[in-house]
Amino acid sequence: MLSAAATHPSQALEYVPSDAAQTSLRELRLGYVHQQAQLGFICNLALATLLLCLWWPYGNHGVLGGWYLGLGALCLLRMQQRARYLAGPSRLPVTQAEQQFSALVALTGLTWGIGVLLLMTGVPFEHQFLAILVLAGLCAGGIVHLSPVLNSYRLYVPLMLIPVTLWCALHDNAAFRTLALMAVLFGVALLSAGRHYSRHFNRSAELASALQQTEARFASAFHNAPIGMLLIDADGAVVHANRVTEGIYATGADYWKNRPFWALADAVDSARLMERFSALLDGRITEFCLETRQSSSHGAPLWVMVSGSPIPRSTEGGVRAIVQIQDVTTTRIMADRLAYQATHDELTELLNRHEFETRLKRALESIRIDSTQHAVLYLDLDSFKVINDACGHEAGDAMLREVAALLREHVRKHDAVARLGGDEFAILLEHCTRAQASAIADKLCKAIEAHRFAWEDKFFNAGVSIGLVALLSPDSSAASVMKAADAACYAAKEMGRGRVYQFDPDDAELNRHRQQVDSVAVINRALENDRFELHAQPIRATRSRPEAPSTHLEILVRMRDDRGAMISPGLFLPAAERFGLAPRIDRWVIRHACEWFAAHRDCLALIESCSINISGQSLADQELQSFIEQQFCKHHLPPAKFCFEITETAAIASINTAQSFINGLKQLGFRFALDDFGSGLSSFAYLKALPVDVVKIDGIFVRNIALDRLDEAMVRSIAEVARIMDKTTVAEFVEGPQQAEVLTRLGIDYLQGYGIGKPVPLAELFEDLHRATGEMQRIAV
Repeated sequence: MLSAAATHPSQALEYVPSDAAQTSLRELRLGYVHQQAQLGFICNLALATLLLCLWWPYGNHGVLGGWYLGLGALCLLRMQQRARYLAGPSRLPVTQAEQQFSALVALTGLTWGIGVLLLMTGVPFEHQFLAILVLAGLCAGGIVHLSPVLNSYRLYVPLMLIPVTLWCALHDNAAFRTLALMAVLFGVALLSAGRHYSRHFNRSAELASALQQTEARFASAFHNAPIGMLLIDADGAVVHANRVTEGIYATGADYWKNRPFWALADAVDSARLMERFSALLDGRITEFCLETRQSSSHGAPLWVMVSGSPIPRSTEGGVRAIVQIQDVTTTRIMADRLAYQATHDELTELLNRHEFETRLKRALESIRIDSTQHAVLYLDLDSFKVINDACGHEAGDAMLREVAALLREHVRKHDAVARLGGDEFAILLEHCTRAQASAIADKLCKAIEAHRFAWEDKFFNAGVSIGLVALLSPDSSAASVMKAADAACYAAKEMGRGRVYQFDPDDAELNRHRQQVDSVAVINRALENDRFELHAQPIRATRSRPEAPSTHLEILVRMRDDRGAMISPGLFLPAAERFGLAPRIDRWVIRHACEWFAAHRDCLALIESCSINISGQSLADQELQSFIEQQFCKHHLPPAKFCFEITETAAIASINTAQSFINGLKQLGFRFALDDFGSGLSSFAYLKALPVDVVKIDGIFVRNIALDRLDEAMVRSIAEVARIMDKTTVAEFVEGPQQAEVLTRLGIDYLQGYGIGKPVPLAELFEDLHRATGEMQRIAV
């Protein structure tokens, strides 16, 4: 490693080379002197030939010839040494080669000095003086090509000058003595000059070596960099491109030569790069970093991160800036994919609920700004559950994808279509009047209704119910809009499905639906805080005396709101059914009924049958049967005294599940009643298929039975069929003695309704039962 220190800015740098650097510098010096040696050989032979010609008439021919041949032989040896060194890898180590070079140089100097000394005797003075000048010229000329290897020059000059200097000094002639003094001074001057030239040469060589190493390191770092790199001139044209750049753009080595570095960017990004580069050269910015969309030479899309920084001053080749190119295509694709997944439904590739609500909020904000009209459609498939149950989830997913395609096909390109979850979809119609939205909704309804979904060998007709909400008020929130759209869709389903229902804030049906939605939170809090209560309604046998206490009852559930006020079952029970909370309420009723009768066994002894309602959703709960068995075993209650009621509509919706549930509990001794019987289209057929013990006749046939002969005929038919099937009958909604009289005459076994007894808290009913039982016992005594 090279280190430098300077005590003053004008002071030359003093380098302290490392061992490796010293070896490198010695090789550089030796290489230089070998390259310059050829001129020295020519000068040596030329001057030796001149002196040979001048001295031949005067001197000893044998000595003169021997000197000349010896000098020529040394020149040949030095030429061979030069050729071997410059030949390359097989050359000697630099230390040994330097020693050989110095030895041959020393012999050359000694040959000149001794030879001139021997040959000067007997020649004219002018020839002697010329010989001294030749020696002086050879010593002076050797500074350039010998002093870089300073030791060889320090040998060459004394060996050449000392013999002649001594000869002149020992001569009696004052002129020769003067020449001797001048030769000594000249030799000292030459050695000093050689030393300074050697130092200057070494300093230049060290600087050149350091620069060469720096350039080599930069070139290596540039070409082997793990990212693309470009050297750019003042016009933005590429001077050099490294291999990674060529790989990123799939180009050859010459592709980028003199081409603008923004050549492969698209129009917008190309202009941005030109602007940033101009600002960089003008000094307005010190660097830039920009992610741009570009393309490879084959047209493949690329995302690259381009960053640039200036080079402070012009360099060879006109380079003004260095630009780094980093391929971020994979990262960008992954980021885009994650962003897409965060805003789109994976199954249908429509927008998801979160993104839809985000766009809805923006649409509502636009109403506040410029009173733009928008609309929202809320869609719920009518037959999805049938297809899902009949063919499996794979078929259901395929249907959802087909419906998504239909929705995209029949709306405008800029409309936002989303899947909210399950089989529910939503569409945001921006810049759309209520009339336009209604036309689009009708078109969607007809398109989906006309679509036939095929799965294996089965065909299904897909229907849809659509709720429409016009966005007119700037004060609406996204949550209130979605709530209104859901309510309108629910109303469309209630009105017969396959239709569009437009939201009207004054609509009674929609208000009822909104109340149900609001009830969900209240129901959850009531379950958490135990705000349900057990009530009971008596069921009287038609053959019992009016004053006799009823020994049959039905347990009913009531709920109080956050303020403690009682909520009508007609509000919270439909909401619980619709939003999947009914099974939790059923479990609450069963658990608390068991706990109450376990704590009041005297009350349990007074009754023959206690009915408990089971919702249709609970029938599908595979763990409910074991829950019931566990509760009754835990409290040691007799199953024979309890009857579970399931509605006819719930039973026929999944008859196989209902049969399995009923049979499982009947084996334990429980009884079952089919509630609301007669409301279905095929009630008698299902009655035959379901192993129930009790038939509870729907109130629609009971309310007007004293006035409507058709109702009377229907009830008579039900009573006769139940009697043949050995099933007990119960008539609901009995409100007066006239109804009771007709039902008794028709052979109905039990009556239930406000005319028999209103629902009261369970404890209160048993207080009345205890009181009536005691009175009966007193009368009997």
